Amino acid sequence: MPQAPPIRFPIVGIGASAGGLAAFEAFFSGIPLNTESGMAFVLVQHLSPDHKSLLTEIIQRHTSMPVFEVEDGVIVQPNSIYIIPPNCDMAFQSGTLQLLEMSKTLLSVPSLFILAEQYADKRAA
Repeated sequence: MPQAPPIRFPIVGIGASAGGLAAFEAFFSGIPLNTESGMAFVLVQHLSPDHKSLLTEIIQRHTSMPVFEVEDGVIVQPNSIYIIPPNCDMAFQSGTLQLLEMSKTLLSVPSLFILAEQYADKRAA
C-alpha cells in the first residue's frame, strides 16, 4: 500500500442518523460550486446494512467536489468528500481511511466517535 503524505489540511467529519440526508444536502448546496476549500469531508451516516447506499450519488448532485464511497486504505485528499459504506465502521490512520468490522454497540454513528477519539486534541467543536 502506498505511503500517505503527512496531512496538511483540515479533515471535517460530519455525522448523522438515518434522517440526516436533508442536512447533508443543505450543507453541500451551501458551498459555492468550483470552490476549493482545501478541506476533506468525511460523512458518517447510520446506514442500513441490508441496502446499497445511494448517498454518494445524492451528495454528488449538490457539489462539484469528487464524492467517493470509502474503500479500505484510501488516501484522503483535500477538496474531496468521503462517505462510509453500509455495514462498516471506519478509522483514520496514517493519512488513510481504514474500514473496520461494524461495531456491535448501540451508537448511531460509531465511526464518528472513533474518528473524534483519535484526534480529540486536533478537532473543533
